[in-house]
Amino acid sequence: SHDGGKTWHEVDAPKYPEGATRPDDGEAAAVSYIWIVQKGGDDEPNHLYVGTEPGGLFQSTDNGESFQLVETLWNQPSREFWFGGGRDHAGVCSIIVDPRDSKHVTIGISVGGVYETCDGGETWAAHNKGLYADYMPDPYSEFGHDPHYILASPSNPDVLWQQNHCGVFRSVDGGHSWQDICQKENGIYFG
Repeated sequence: SHDGGKTWHEVDAPKYPEGATRPDDGEAAAVSYIWIVQKGGDDEPNHLYVGTEPGGLFQSTDNGESFQLVETLWNQPSREFWFGGGRDHAGVCSIIVDPRDSKHVTIGISVGGVYETCDGGETWAAHNKGLYADYMPDPYSEFGHDPHYILASPSNPDVLWQQNHCGVFRSVDGGHSWQDICQKENGIYFG
C-alpha cells in the first residue's frame, strides 16, 4: 500500500537465487514461510526487510517490488549449527533496525540465535552470550538458541528483550550479552 492501507497491490514474495540450496540438506532453497516484514530506517523510506524460513533475510530498496537475499547471512559459517526446532528449518523471526543508524540491524533466528550487523549486512556477528538452551547438549553453546521474538526499547534502543524458548532475556548493551529475567521453579516460569 502506498496510501496508508486504503488500497493494496500484490507483490511477489522473495525468492532465493536460482541454484541456491539449503545448507543443512543441500535441497533447493525455496521460501516456505514468511516470518516477519520490517521497514528500514527513516533515512531509507523504500527499504524493507523480510525474514523467511529457511533462515533467509531478504531486503528490498524499492518498497517490495523486488527482493535480494542477504547472502552474507545466508552463507554464515555458523549456519551449520542452525536447525528447525519445531519447524522444518531455522527461520528469521525478528528484525530490529536501529533508529540511530540504519546500517545497524539485529535479527533473531529460530533456531540459530541472535546476529548483528553494523555495516548494512556486509558482516554479521553472533550475540548469544548469557542465553541458554536447555534442549542442547551444551546449553551455553554459541549457536542454536531459539529467540521467538526480540524487541528494542523505543526510548533506548540498546535495551532489548527476547522471549526465548527457554525464558525471557534482557540485554542492556544492544544484545551483546543477555540476562535471564524470569524466575523458574519446577520448570514453570514466573516473571
